[in-house]
Amino acid sequence: GHAELKEMVKKKFGVVLQRPVNIVLLKGIWWVEAKSWPRLTLILQSLGAIPLGMEALFADPPDVFIDSMGYAFTYPFAKYLAGCKVITYTHYPTVSTDMLQAVASRKTAHNNSSRIAKSAVLSFLKSTYYRVFAVLYGAMGRCADVVMVNSSWTQNHIAHIWKLPAAEVHCVFPPCDCTHLRQLKAVKELRIISVAQFRPEKDHKLQLHAFAALLQQLPPDVAKDVRLDLVGGVRDDADRQRVADLRTLAVQLGVQESVNFHVDAPYDELKRLLSISVAGIHTMWNEHFGIGIVEYMASGCIPIAHRSGGPLMDIVREGESGMGMLAETEEEFAKCMQDVILMPKPAREAMAHRARERSLKFTEEVFAEHVLSCTAQCLA
Repeated sequence: GHAELKEMVKKKFGVVLQRPVNIVLLKGIWWVEAKSWPRLTLILQSLGAIPLGMEALFADPPDVFIDSMGYAFTYPFAKYLAGCKVITYTHYPTVSTDMLQAVASRKTAHNNSSRIAKSAVLSFLKSTYYRVFAVLYGAMGRCADVVMVNSSWTQNHIAHIWKLPAAEVHCVFPPCDCTHLRQLKAVKELRIISVAQFRPEKDHKLQLHAFAALLQQLPPDVAKDVRLDLVGGVRDDADRQRVADLRTLAVQLGVQESVNFHVDAPYDELKRLLSISVAGIHTMWNEHFGIGIVEYMASGCIPIAHRSGGPLMDIVREGESGMGMLAETEEEFAKCMQDVILMPKPAREAMAHRARERSLKFTEEVFAEHVLSCTAQCLA
């Protein structure tokens, strides 16, 4: 019911629902679950969104169809069959030019196995599959009346794949609970926090390897007080196994006494950890935006993020007047963490203050203004 939903949203996200929300539970969610399609996952998941979308449209016919899940293949049905205005807020393109390039260059990644990367024939077939899918994906995307994306990185890829003028793809940074986080009392300890779901692309293994290297580089009397807190949610058994594997890796690296896992931690616990952490680490390659990085900044944690995607293009600024650091390799992440830990306290506090000031660019109020501006004509 609404009361349970309201309480869950408040506890998990710190958001208070102002009006009743009509929840329609969809039975066909299995259509879009990756486990339903072990092969040709990309196209079959996308096609699976069609019957799921139709179920939603018939269950509670709307005037405006808003998609923030990336189910682009539902757009023509919502627009031409149900007569809806279609508004999309895309967090991450289903297929991107980076994915096409990774396959073409035969680069191993979480979505391109080494077996395929090592084979010229398989790489050619997968590259062709991606390119055909990209054409279909673009055709579906162009059915939207309003296209919003969450970062400059996503904006560039969506404009290219959907073949839309850049002016028609609106970059609206996602809302961050900066107000509450900026009010946290910054009683900092030598703790580094990582906030990310336990998914393969978040690359927690890199964090553990870099942290182990950090402890080797620090003076022993400093290293004994440094801690790494891994905070994240798990979706299924695969994620739970991933956490178990990470715990094993921590033991193998000899850092288990200095690493804490916080799985599905409530929002209040997340805020507590942010308030006492001196830095926040984020290692995903080509993160579309990186709202967790903004939360670091608003909490007075110095962000250490991957030098790619949204963190590079929109969030973190380096240099003397910067408010964070960027890295790519294990050695670079270890060096950045070392720099923060050993930085004189006044310099560290000054950088944290600049980070908090920059977080104001990504507030809930700014998000609301941008969304209303982008959708005003469509909803008039």
